[in-house]
Amino acid sequence: MTIIEKENYVKNYHDRNRTCLIDIDKHINYHSMNDIKQRDIIWDDFVYLKPDGYDLMAKIIFQEIFNKLDQQS
Repeated sequence: MTIIEKENYVKNYHDRNRTCLIDIDKHINYHSMNDIKQRDIIWDDFVYLKPDGYDLMAKIIFQEIFNKLDQQS
C-alpha cells in the first residue's frame, strides 16, 4: 500500500461502506446453544472457541462481508 493509498484509507474512515459489524454472539452463542454435542465441538469454554468454532466464525464473517459487498454492487 502506497502512502497515498494509506492517506485515502484514513480520510475515508467515516464511509459506512468500509465498515462491517458482525454480531458473532448472535450466530454462535454459548449459552443459548441447546445442542450440547455441538457446543462441545465449537466451544473450548464459554470464552474461547475450538478450531471448529473458529472455522465457523470465519464462515460467518465471510458470508456477512460477501452479502454486504453483494448489496453494494
